[in-house]
Amino acid sequence: EHKSECPPSPLFCYRPGMTTLALVVLLSASSVSADLPHHDVEVRLDPAEHRIEVADRVTLPASTVASAEPLRFVLHAGLELLEPVAGYRVQTLEQLQDGSRYGINQEYVAESDVKLKEYVLVPDPEAGQAGSTLELRYRGTIHHPLVEESQEYARSFSRSPGLIDEQGVVLSGGSWWLPQFGEGLITFRLSVDLPEEWDAVSQGSRTRHEVVDGRRRVTWDSPEPMDEAYLIAARFTEYARPAGEVTAFAFLREADANLAAKYLEATVQYIEMYRKLIGPYPYDKFALVENFWDTGYGMPSFTLLGPQIIRFPFILHSSYPHEILHNWWGNSVFVDYESGNWCEGLTAYMADHLIREGQRRGTEYRRDTLKKYRNFVRGEQDFPLTDFRSRHSSATEAVGYGKSLMLWHMLRLQLGDETFVRGLTRFYRENRFRKAGFADLENSFSSVAGEDLSGFFEQWVERTGAPDLRLESLDWKQTDESGGDLTLVLHQFQPGEAYRLVVPVLVTLEGEAQAREHSLTMNGKRGTLTLRLPRKPSRVDVDPEFDLFRRLDPSEIPPSLGQVFGAERVALVLPAADERAGVEAWEQFAESWASGEEDSVVVLQENEIDELPVDRAVWVLGSDNHWASSVRTALGEFDAGLDDDRLTTGEADLPREDHSFAFVVRDPADPDLALGWVGADGADALPGLARKLPHYGKYSYVAFSGAEPTNVAKGNWPVSGSPLVRILGDDARRGELLAREPLAALAPVFDPQRLMAHVDYLASEELEGRGVGSAGLDLAVEYVVQAFEEAGLQPGGEDGGWFQTWSEPDGPDGQPVTLRNVVGLLPGTNPDWKGQSVVVGAHIDHLGRGWPDVRTGEEGKLHPGADDNASGVAVM
Repeated sequence: EHKSECPPSPLFCYRPGMTTLALVVLLSASSVSADLPHHDVEVRLDPAEHRIEVADRVTLPASTVASAEPLRFVLHAGLELLEPVAGYRVQTLEQLQDGSRYGINQEYVAESDVKLKEYVLVPDPEAGQAGSTLELRYRGTIHHPLVEESQEYARSFSRSPGLIDEQGVVLSGGSWWLPQFGEGLITFRLSVDLPEEWDAVSQGSRTRHEVVDGRRRVTWDSPEPMDEAYLIAARFTEYARPAGEVTAFAFLREADANLAAKYLEATVQYIEMYRKLIGPYPYDKFALVENFWDTGYGMPSFTLLGPQIIRFPFILHSSYPHEILHNWWGNSVFVDYESGNWCEGLTAYMADHLIREGQRRGTEYRRDTLKKYRNFVRGEQDFPLTDFRSRHSSATEAVGYGKSLMLWHMLRLQLGDETFVRGLTRFYRENRFRKAGFADLENSFSSVAGEDLSGFFEQWVERTGAPDLRLESLDWKQTDESGGDLTLVLHQFQPGEAYRLVVPVLVTLEGEAQAREHSLTMNGKRGTLTLRLPRKPSRVDVDPEFDLFRRLDPSEIPPSLGQVFGAERVALVLPAADERAGVEAWEQFAESWASGEEDSVVVLQENEIDELPVDRAVWVLGSDNHWASSVRTALGEFDAGLDDDRLTTGEADLPREDHSFAFVVRDPADPDLALGWVGADGADALPGLARKLPHYGKYSYVAFSGAEPTNVAKGNWPVSGSPLVRILGDDARRGELLAREPLAALAPVFDPQRLMAHVDYLASEELEGRGVGSAGLDLAVEYVVQAFEEAGLQPGGEDGGWFQTWSEPDGPDGQPVTLRNVVGLLPGTNPDWKGQSVVVGAHIDHLGRGWPDVRTGEEGKLHPGADDNASGVAVM
């Protein structure tokens, strides 16, 4: 843009092996190549035939070969060894006899969809010289169609241990497509030959990417220790963006530059944030890879997310950073599963919780975490963190993710942010490319804190259960004109020994807007805190920010769908008639929820019972169900209502027509139990409703529209009454608290140094202020053209070039001057918007040495134009 007048110028589950396996050994990162098996693998894929052909040159550690013992390895039973192995006699065992040497338990061997063959290589001088390098060639078929696995009721997910298919290829350690020698880490180099329109992704760095003779050839080199090798392939469109020493990639199954740009930008931001917080990113790439079914897997240096998941807008700042962070926790510091899986809770705390805390929603997130524990973990469902391996139910999630998350939160509050972060960085530095357990974390934090934290870790890692706190008594005595004494007694009601706790106590004084923060250290079942205060308190709150891991009282949280889904025993009450959806549709609905849950879910008919069960949670199904009135009546407690026409809550007012609803209220006979109701305006919505409702467990009510159905409202009932709150004055409001700052903030989208480099050049003496008609302006124009080309823009000027040229009659010294706009084009993809444009502009020229405008006394002096408009050009 030419401008002759210049006025002032005014940002989804780390699944090792995608099975229940973890193959890790203690390892020094400095001795990787010498101590680990190395696979130099050449693969040819035929997706249409589900076939794979592999040539694997395996170099074993010298110590392994020197023993002269037979070598053993495992492969998928669908693969066949093709050639003799030099120096060895090959014995093939059609079934794996002892999986322990490979880190496989017998339950996995018996129940897995993947059948395994074991090969025994016996040294045989007649077959040649046995060496440390083996040449293995094999081929065959791996094709395990997707199966659905359920958790609670209809909550399910699809999985496959390995697929070679026309839709795509997903192979992992759990596919056993690569020979596994014992229980240990490996390094590898993977070269893939596949159809030209396909591409392949794995760990490590890509060192080859080309088309030869109509076939795509891709090589990924992974010198870092890994517990398995992944091979992902499909018809991908690739996008990339450099971020310092790291390259961000997006491999999408359909071209979508806008979606890719969002993920590349988020990748750069989150890697930079965690680099500053923890330490160097351990790899030289991170890739978003789109799968062909909905998954949320985190692998070293990439994540495999499903097509629906990556298009949910909230994923960018929830599940996606969680998967990026796993490259520090779990995918470079490996988990010692024998001592418990620490990394899921730590990752959830430093990703999901950190982001919510930055949004000032940390208290809400911790409350929901504790609510899950209360809803889903009871009796034998509970276990210590030392027993957590992976998530396979809501109970294991509530402990392995939730309790662990709260452990790190409590440790952070105890140590302070600075010491907590130093403990994290020390743990990462000392355990990178090693397996580590809770004991290593304890050592790191104890070292930086200068205190023995073994008691803290023992209590929260090795013990089952949670504290149950109640405010037993509260007494205020005015002693004189200067104030009085507040005495409160807290009681731990859980069975067993007392927990050692530091309990936050907030006191709001009459006439003060800011609450006063105190704490009570409890070493026994009862603890007493006495405070000297200048005036009478109006309110006292114990742990109001949910900073402690504890079992919540029912009155602290609203009833929720998860309370019914998490109940040990549940009744589904079917209607005898239902005008809106029909009885048959409700029977199918109940069957889908009860399938596989026969021990805990019972289906009843409304006209066969005289009262609702009192020994279990209850779902009443259908609008015309006789027992629906019992549930609806309880809505009055929450200023909500449901009649024949509408559902009304504090935040929603929706018609019954074309809508489906579910809500939960407290069972008046037992506050630990809940009563739920589900209704729909038509039968078409019920299959989707049965599938979706288990995913809305944290809400008291949800509403959907249409047959899909699509969620249109959700929320929680208000909470009233808590055993940890006392109101002493007329004003029941809690005083304000200073906001707790998150451990880290998201890095800026743009690199300040790169922006400043542009400004430095454009405002340099060499360009002489970029005056109209000057050589400096010509240099600036060519600089912008080069930047546009590097950014991948298309020329948008005249005659297919970059420039729009015209002449101004009244230039410097009154002479005509030729001027040029630089025009770059980023084509759109929506045909409905053809012919429409968005124009982003910044002017390149400036005043040079003072033409056409100059202040008195500045004539003839260089005007660099850093802010007018080198900064604008740099940003564009």
